[in-house]
Amino acid sequence: MSNDNSNNESAKKKYVFGELTEYDLEKIETEVLRESVYLDVFAGSDIAFKEDCQKLDSQDVLEKLNTLQAYSFNYKTTEFPENKFPTGEQFGFMAQDLEKVFPQLVSQDASGNKFVNYTQVIPLMAETIKLLSDKVDSLEKKLDQLKN
Repeated sequence: MSNDNSNNESAKKKYVFGELTEYDLEKIETEVLRESVYLDVFAGSDIAFKEDCQKLDSQDVLEKLNTLQAYSFNYKTTEFPENKFPTGEQFGFMAQDLEKVFPQLVSQDASGNKFVNYTQVIPLMAETIKLLSDKVDSLEKKLDQLKN
């Protein structure tokens, strides 16, 4: 069995991230990200994994998103080197603002600093885009009727 195991180990794709030489999400979160942010690249999204699924109320989501302000900003990289924030102009929300309308999208580390799960913002925006698209289509039809 150890021979099969060593064959499986050698067949693994090598992944280099900092001092890590193998892709291991848990190690990346612990050693590289210091458990301060959730690395959410691929999420289990198969319907088999889910229960209690409910469609979003697009109008409610739109109203909540309308309360948010997006910002451009630069991270304080020298003040928080342990977070390994990127340099240069970034875009995003303030976690405290997002937390007021979507508290499930904000987490807090042991120091009390807040982090946003931006991946989870995507479905919310997709639903509001569909709602707004439907409204535009409806208004265009009304405008065409008025022209005729």
